[in-house]
Amino acid sequence: MKERYNAPINFDGRFRYYTEDFTLFPENMSEKEHELISEVLRTLGQFDGLKDFEWIQKYMIGLNAEERKPILCFTSTAELKGTKWLPCLFEVISNKQVINVSYRPFDGKTNEYIIHPYLLKEYNGRWYLIGAIDSDNFIINFAIDRIKDYRIMDKIIYRDYAEGDINDRYKDVIGITLRKDAQMEHIIIWVDDTTFNYVNTKHITRFQTNIVGTEEKKLRAQYPQLAGGHFIDLYTYVCELNCEKDDEFKNFELVRELSSFAGGLLVLSPKYLQNQIFEKISAHQERYSRIRT
Repeated sequence: MKERYNAPINFDGRFRYYTEDFTLFPENMSEKEHELISEVLRTLGQFDGLKDFEWIQKYMIGLNAEERKPILCFTSTAELKGTKWLPCLFEVISNKQVINVSYRPFDGKTNEYIIHPYLLKEYNGRWYLIGAIDSDNFIINFAIDRIKDYRIMDKIIYRDYAEGDINDRYKDVIGITLRKDAQMEHIIIWVDDTTFNYVNTKHITRFQTNIVGTEEKKLRAQYPQLAGGHFIDLYTYVCELNCEKDDEFKNFELVRELSSFAGGLLVLSPKYLQNQIFEKISAHQERYSRIRT
């Protein structure tokens, strides 16, 4: 900082600025640079209600909210429940503090968990806290709108995530839940021509391959009733091994995602996943049949 930007830093044991007049922003910032920085800060400023993020306001370089409306639009976090916990949990993760979480699931009673918090992750319009249970290091997630309270456990030493970057766990997971013994599996799907245009440009999984050539010919011969369309290989975490007989280990988020395409997407294998989706769609169809006149 001192050598490159001539920052006024003293060396009395800690590096710090001793004047508020110094800035890294050049005085001759162009209008385009000003607009770009303004737009970034305006976007960050859309975290309405997060009091601990008020520091953003001091960098709003001459912005007037009435002069120019935002160009970028996100789902407003103000519409989500539990966002009051975001700045607090952000701080405990940054400070590597163990916490005792009082949590009530959607269909159960309130319980307390001592966890080592690692990550705040948004999925499908809801924020989740991800961390490891203190007793057995089991990775767990909590919908933050179901958190009732928490307290810091100063006497427990914080444990970092031992397997690298916690974000890497979720690159190949559809949803928020990754079972302890989950395995990557190949999911073979068929999509009609209309659905293919969407799935081919907005991948369902990171490792997604269009099946062509000899493998496609084999599938065409195996499924002659599927005219047209395309075959695709999705490689992702499906669920814990041998889970087909136990709902506890199903990846409900994956089932919901694949079911959302209705008849435009069919799962061909693995069979247990095909059965799960068939049961879900059949139940949906049966309920509709009750109300149709």
